Amino acid sequence: MLVTASGLTLVPGGIFVPPAAEAALAARLSDLIGQTVGYEIYGHDRYGHALAQIFPSRSGDRSLSAEIVAAGQGAVLPDAIETPCLPELLRIEGEARAASRGLWGSVLRIRQAAEPKLATHAGTLGLIEGRVLSVGNTTTNHYLNFGRNWALDFTVMIPVRDAGSWGAGAPVPEELAGRKVRVRGLLEEWNGALIRAWHPAQIERIDDRD
Repeated sequence: MLVTASGLTLVPGGIFVPPAAEAALAARLSDLIGQTVGYEIYGHDRYGHALAQIFPSRSGDRSLSAEIVAAGQGAVLPDAIETPCLPELLRIEGEARAASRGLWGSVLRIRQAAEPKLATHAGTLGLIEGRVLSVGNTTTNHYLNFGRNWALDFTVMIPVRDAGSWGAGAPVPEELAGRKVRVRGLLEEWNGALIRAWHPAQIERIDDRD
């Protein structure tokens, strides 16, 4: 995080930085001490810190989040609220991933939904690919099921209240059965491995590329 002269605490938004890259992030933030930066605040985290796109003067129009993602020191993690420059961040991440830059291929990697023991990675960013076997619905949540054993297999939980506000062009949970998707989010251990999806950019249709 970065504290401005006015006492405002800024957090680079829209990204996940794994523990292995925290020292590199700290170094980047330290380099900004005493420097003039631009920033755009678009919300706050649960601690009251301002989620922002921070623009170091050395980088022109490129945000600090984009620098981190481009170096392979972090991956895109859309916030529950809209993240500015999200398509550009995803494009930059794709380039870093394809080039195996930074932590890609080691700490950061794409996993398959059928992999056993996905839940052992709880607390880390999950980039999970697989085919949705079925879709379950309750009054509060949609569930994308990637296996027949709901107590053990990978699942994506989508709050109904959030999916209802995703807008045109966003994935429709009920239409994802049988589709191959890539899901991103924090992995949890809950009846197997679980990702909660609040933002439409967390779910990407990839079967059209097959």
